Amino acid sequence: MKKLQKNWICLILLGAVLCFTQPILAQEQNNTISPMYTQNISCSTYLHLNGRTAACTLNIIGRKDTAKISGILKLYDSTAAKTVKSWSIYKKSSSYSVSKTAAVKKGHRYKLSFSGKIYRNGSKYGEAISASTSKKN
Repeated sequence: MKKLQKNWICLILLGAVLCFTQPILAQEQNNTISPMYTQNISCSTYLHLNGRTAACTLNIIGRKDTAKISGILKLYDSTAAKTVKSWSIYKKSSSYSVSKTAAVKKGHRYKLSFSGKIYRNGSKYGEAISASTSKKN
């Protein structure tokens, strides 16, 4: 008889736990954040290494209602574990394209990366965008 009582008590406690946690789990799922729009059409980086010079190119194309683009374009020497050069990017436009050069060393591996935000007209919150590419000189 005591074993039957313990089983019922366990079953009741399990049911109570499920009753109280189920609404919380459903609520958590409804509060997840998802983007309302996507401003970024494309974001790409190109790295061309030629002996002692790196040609670094960034191309960003946003939607028509994009107001501005901002971020950091960085050339990183993976072999020496240090930043070679970084450029601040800011443009009030729906697209942006830039080419920069930097001095590099032969035999090293380099990574060109962009990390920034693209803003919709009238919005103070930007959508994160990024791109990167790596090559060995």
